[in-house]
Amino acid sequence: MTEYLKLYYKGREKLPPDETNGNTPLVSAYEVAWYSWRVAHDERIASLIEQDAIKNMVDLCYQTLALADIDRAKHAEKIRRNAERILSLQRPDGQWSMKFEADQPEVEFQTGHALWALHAAGIPADHPQVAKAIRYLLKRQQIFGGWMDPLQSFRKFSARRFARPRWPCLR
Repeated sequence: MTEYLKLYYKGREKLPPDETNGNTPLVSAYEVAWYSWRVAHDERIASLIEQDAIKNMVDLCYQTLALADIDRAKHAEKIRRNAERILSLQRPDGQWSMKFEADQPEVEFQTGHALWALHAAGIPADHPQVAKAIRYLLKRQQIFGGWMDPLQSFRKFSARRFARPRWPCLR
């Protein structure tokens, strides 16, 4: 697997397109690259993650998570700026949208991603905006431990994979 990933990223000057099967939510190229880096620990992959080709909140969160994992000290300033940007995009109810545009609906799974990225950036759970998002999500959590809200923009999206263990601030 490691050699395949090194070949896949060899010679690339930018991240490949997002992964999708025509459905949303998409899988961010930053997410795929981060997971690839975690397997291969290839500096070329890390340098692609450092690039600012951020298209949406999904990218912003996964870039933040990846940079914190790859080398927190080296990327401290970028991680701080990303965390500030994430916080600046929080909606009044405590959630975040998948997209940057103000007219886009907020989504619970993106709120989870934002909390995960903020945690990785060192923002504490008692930060007022983080605490607000945690309270929102805990109120909306389903009996099975995840979130599934028919009123959300991604109908019938079961966020089991985004349940509490993934978000240290909700433990």
